Parts: sequence; structure tokens; C-alpha cells
Amino acid sequence: MRFPAAYALRTQLSTGVLGVTGAAPQTVAGKALDSGLASVCLGARVYAKAGTASLTLAAKWQVLDDDGSTWIDCVESNNPANVVLVTAAANVVKLVTAPLAVVAGNRSARVVVVSAGATGAGAGTDECSIAYDFRMPVSAFGS
Repeated sequence: MRFPAAYALRTQLSTGVLGVTGAAPQTVAGKALDSGLASVCLGARVYAKAGTASLTLAAKWQVLDDDGSTWIDCVESNNPANVVLVTAAANVVKLVTAPLAVVAGNRSARVVVVSAGATGAGAGTDECSIAYDFRMPVSAFGS
């Protein structure tokens, strides 16, 4: 079933294309999103390109700690590994769904792309972008 257009917000808070530069592990953070806006359906649309041999890019969700100073990795209850998006000489666009704890906490959340393996060469060779897709609750009057 598809939701009416009024419910769906796509590619919100896009970072634009950012380079992954330097020795791994490097992180590229998405913009912070108020997870309370997202109801129960939240995902990150992540573009990742790894042109350098032996470089991998993975994505993970984080939430802002209660004191507002530290980002905490957020995982499902079975504590799975980060989602590897791409390895050397490839590029992809994937929708990475948020763990339920991200929307349950009603706090700031973000996606971080993390490199592993080789040294990133920067934009044009090794790069990523992050934007959010979510369904926003609306009233019967459409607001």
C-alpha cells in the first residue's frame, strides 16, 4: 500500500556529495534529524562510491545522548554489524532503515558513513551523500 503524498517526505536534509578523505576509519556524518517527526517509518537514502581498491564504506545510525554532547551508535537488539554499502570500484544508492530505537527515543538522530581498509582519496573517487526518507504523521485536516 502506498501512502498519500502528504504523508511521505523524501530526501530531506541532504548533505550533498561529500568526500571520504584520509586513512581509515574516516566518518562522514549526515545532518541531525528530529526523529520525533518521523513516526515509525524512517530510512536514510545513502549514495556511496568507493573508487579506491580495498576501501569499504558502511552506514550506521546514531542518536544524540541525553546530555547532548555524545552521539551513540544505535543497533537492533541482536547487535548486527554495520551495513556495508560498497567495496572497491563500485557505487550504489541504498535505503538504510533506522532501528526502532531511533524513533522510539524521540531525539536527534543521524546516519554516519564509515570507511574501512584503504585510505580514502576524497570527492570524485571516494564519496557519499546522505538524505532521509520518512512518513510524517498528519492530522485528518492534512497538517
